[in-house]
Amino acid sequence: FGRCIKMPQMLERVQLWVPQQLLVNKYLENQYEDEDSEAEDGLDEEAMDEARALLEVYLRQAGEQYPGLGILELSPDDEETHVVLNDTVSVVASMFPALKALTVSNCVEVSDVNSLSSLTSLTELDLKGCSSSLADSGVRSLARLTALRSLKLSGSEEMTDAGLAGLLSPL
Repeated sequence: FGRCIKMPQMLERVQLWVPQQLLVNKYLENQYEDEDSEAEDGLDEEAMDEARALLEVYLRQAGEQYPGLGILELSPDDEETHVVLNDTVSVVASMFPALKALTVSNCVEVSDVNSLSSLTSLTELDLKGCSSSLADSGVRSLARLTALRSLKLSGSEEMTDAGLAGLLSPL
């Protein structure tokens, strides 16, 4: 998402893919600058932080331009990229109050979804493949989403039957 594209004001759906190529390029750039040092496996933390900051800036700008956005998808393009964090989810909740459908799939660093309880128009929420520490308290907070008709959860070892039962009775 390095380019600015003129888009209609009535944009209803946006699909954002986490900038894996940006991370790879930043990593390679760092390796060439530090040829004398040992190469590290994977992407360095500085590159990850830069990509996370870029994603949050982009989300804030998109939220200002399209506050009525209805559908948003945030998904990494591979299992090695962990750019979407709890803070990212909070930015989404604050910048896109009219969301009707949100996909935050395979974002293993996301463990706190309490901020999503403010999205009262949300009818579809996909959290499959998010953190294995997505706990009962976060799931229970989703009971505030009274318009919710579809919820996809999987991959959380911390979630119990009690947490899921909390979805059935509003807080």
